Amino acid sequence: PGVSDAPGLLLFAVGILALLYGFSSAGVRFGWQSWSMAFFLGTGALAWTAMYRHARRHPAPFFPFALLREPALRLPLISIGCTTFCMFALIFYLPIYLQLALRSGAGQSGLMLAPVMVGMVTGGVSAAQLVARTGRPQAPPVYGLSLAALSLLGLALLPPSPTVIVALGFLCGLGFGPTMPMAQLMAQVAAGSEHL
Repeated sequence: PGVSDAPGLLLFAVGILALLYGFSSAGVRFGWQSWSMAFFLGTGALAWTAMYRHARRHPAPFFPFALLREPALRLPLISIGCTTFCMFALIFYLPIYLQLALRSGAGQSGLMLAPVMVGMVTGGVSAAQLVARTGRPQAPPVYGLSLAALSLLGLALLPPSPTVIVALGFLCGLGFGPTMPMAQLMAQVAAGSEHL
């Protein structure tokens, strides 16, 4: 029970916090080419380098870098990374876009995100039921991400109207929904029970 690698966890937290704060503050609290940005980038890089070295010596590291060399884990990790970037961009920037392009209020633009969340839950549950019947988790993320990509393209190219945004938002969520659970399932199977 508990974390067996407290130093690894601490290094992970320091590295992530430094990088997140640096990238989210650059251009707002300080310039991109400032000493502050260099400090946060350097701290993040040093923490992650120390974590990597520590993980190579620890029998059960907090962040098992060795698993990243597994070919079966590479594609799920890449798909999770891309999905996360697109999903957060949609969730963070769509309300701003709605307020600027459609002149909607904060409450209305937040409400227009609800279909994205409903789509994500629907997509995730549907994919889980499909995989429970077929035993094949590879197809739902492929079709889901294809649907999400086409929906994001539609959001970028079609004229802004509430109906279009709600419909495409739902389809984006429907496409994003299966990706995380299926990639996690594939990663757990590929990593083996010793890494769970």
